[in-house]
Amino acid sequence: MKKDYCKDFIIFLCVVGLVGCLYSIYQLNDRISKLEEYQVENSASRETDEIVRFLDSEP
Repeated sequence: MKKDYCKDFIIFLCVVGLVGCLYSIYQLNDRISKLEEYQVENSASRETDEIVRFLDSEP
């Protein structure tokens, strides 16, 4: 009987670990997506500023 409980407990720990890994990967993917959106927003505003400065400098 003890072996059955140990085996079940080990399987339970593996399942919990797998769920934890999947959750961590999901969170990391979400952070990467937010970072990419932030970089796109900043690059777009920077390019707009550069274009405005270029057009303002033309006679």
